[in-house]
Amino acid sequence: MVPRARLYPLILLHGVACFVLLGIVWATVDLALRANRDHHVRAMESVTATLAEVTEQHLLSALMDIDRTSLALRQAYLRDPGNFDRFLREVDVPQAIFPTFQVSVINAAGFLSYSSTQP
Repeated sequence: MVPRARLYPLILLHGVACFVLLGIVWATVDLALRANRDHHVRAMESVTATLAEVTEQHLLSALMDIDRTSLALRQAYLRDPGNFDRFLREVDVPQAIFPTFQVSVINAAGFLSYSSTQP
């Protein structure tokens, strides 16, 4: 049997070695998690920038369509204000003239004179 006095340094050495190995394992896990987090943060920044750009392009396109629709309605009204209602009813392809999704025109009496959603 080995005397206890000789076992204490070995037990202490094994305990210290276990703590060192645990420290190395946790440091490696921490580094991997930080690298993973940094990768995902960069990816989300890229996705956010792309989403902001797409939203800006969509908003700009919608505003340009509204502007074109307003100008087309203004020109038609200035051409013949008395027959503006007839112009609206006789439009063959409303999407070609009015590129927005829905257009509703209220006449001077306050009634709906045209809606692109009505048959």
